[in-house]
Amino acid sequence: MLGDCLPGALLMLLLGIDTCTRRVGVVLANDHGSMGQILLGGPGTSGPPRHVEQLALAIQQLSQQCQVSLGDIDALAVTIGPGMFTGLRVGVVTACTMATALSVPVIELTSLDVLAHPWRDDPSDVVVPMIDARRSEVYCAYYHHEGDRLVRVGEYLIVRPEEFAHELGRSGATVRLCGDGAVRFRDAFVSNAKVAAAVAAHASPSLDSLTELATESWRRGECTDPLTVRPLYLRRSDAEINVVRVAGRQS
Repeated sequence: MLGDCLPGALLMLLLGIDTCTRRVGVVLANDHGSMGQILLGGPGTSGPPRHVEQLALAIQQLSQQCQVSLGDIDALAVTIGPGMFTGLRVGVVTACTMATALSVPVIELTSLDVLAHPWRDDPSDVVVPMIDARRSEVYCAYYHHEGDRLVRVGEYLIVRPEEFAHELGRSGATVRLCGDGAVRFRDAFVSNAKVAAAVAAHASPSLDSLTELATESWRRGECTDPLTVRPLYLRRSDAEINVVRVAGRQS
């Protein structure tokens, strides 16, 4: 039986996990906010990402740092994507395995929602978080201001930066870009004076934003059974595409 996730309930202890980009991020928080965080790697690091090796160790170290037992958590929050395929699998599987073992629910958050959240007070007309999707493409979405929050408009997208820059130029709106996709493909947008790209400090989802959004979901009673959580993929992985190509040559 899962732990309670009732509207208005206090969140005593939350473990948050983000592995959608090259960075590994974990946070422990309660209803008052973050208690501690660990960040490993990121867009400036060399070599392949090390989600598999780093995540479990980061969780253990954070538990010791905050002097809390992971057995006392009420829920796990995890960014489900879009993002790096291996990172997504590691983060989601780890969160769901722990949640199942502890009989607590999972709070699903998309990486783009979390990336956009810090810019809810930005004066731009539109906020567009972008995550590097490799193959010269980015995952992104449009967010508009509604009062003191950002609301996604339309679907999550996968686009080429140059084509997307042209589309933004035609819109005439002032735009705030953020995320590692905006950092990597900054040159595609610099010619448009109405487009402002965030710097590398905003390349990965903010763990403070993850905590805030997860706490809001908890208070609304929006939790998920860990057995039903799946990564959000917008396309097939390179491995799957290669299998199809090999099968096509052999047929």
